[in-house]
Amino acid sequence: ARRALRDLILKKHLRSLRHSKGFFYAHANKGGKYLARLLKGTAPCTQIRKLCLASGTISPFPQEIAEEFKNYYQALYNLPAPGGNDRSLNRTTAMTNYLHNNVTEMVNPDSASALDAPISTEELAAALKNTKTWKSTGTRLLFHRILYEICRKAPAMAHKSSKCCGRR
Repeated sequence: ARRALRDLILKKHLRSLRHSKGFFYAHANKGGKYLARLLKGTAPCTQIRKLCLASGTISPFPQEIAEEFKNYYQALYNLPAPGGNDRSLNRTTAMTNYLHNNVTEMVNPDSASALDAPISTEELAAALKNTKTWKSTGTRLLFHRILYEICRKAPAMAHKSSKCCGRR
């Protein structure tokens, strides 16, 4: 039985070898293309078809896989379960403790008040004038041009709104 199996495997290998030799002989002048195809290999799998759950069982069901991922990342980031009233309070105290323990440099009060102040129309206009023509980080300066037009009209709009609201 082993000898028959070995002979069968040898025949398959010899046939494969002859086919490869014939293929490369027929396409000798296009070697790079075919060599690249052979070296490329197979594409990696992009789906998770089965997952070993924490209980040790293997599950092919998408709902169980999603639940396992949710449980894993919830435990990883130690997020509290939704629905608690003190959830925002816990996060606020956790963030405050983290900042208090890890942040060593503080912004001085003058800079902090300047950062907290609203951006003036003059500051926006100066920034837009210093921007090179047709150069922006966004979509072809469209945002900057619209913002410039809004800022140009802003004082007049603010004046009108203060009159109609009874302010001034």
